[in-house]
Amino acid sequence: MAKKKTIDEATGLLTWLIAETAATRIMVEKFEDKLGKGNIKNEHSAELEADIKNWQKYLIERAEGCFKGSKSFNKAISSNKGNQGRDTLYSFMYHWMGVCDERVWEGCQGTKTKYAIADLELKRYLETGEIR
Repeated sequence: MAKKKTIDEATGLLTWLIAETAATRIMVEKFEDKLGKGNIKNEHSAELEADIKNWQKYLIERAEGCFKGSKSFNKAISSNKGNQGRDTLYSFMYHWMGVCDERVWEGCQGTKTKYAIADLELKRYLETGEIR
């Protein structure tokens, strides 16, 4: 049985770059929410970079799982209509990080944060290596 191609092999999309872009955008927003806009300093860069890399790994793995297991996901990101495939993959990754809208979810230890669900999902992934 032939091994299924990765997203990069099948579509030419640079999954690592799309994941890094989505993760960077969200993590910078999250740090700005916590520290105040414009207050991210060099001392925060190591933590920020580590968070981005963790999210990037998670997003790539989740996208590959969906690509291999869902015909509709496969079709959506395999579109050859301009940037539609890339934009669709980016939208999914952004959504998976839990910030696709402005709803506020009840989060960890009773605090309210729009990132709470995504934070819990990433924590579980880092601890177990499993993706829901």
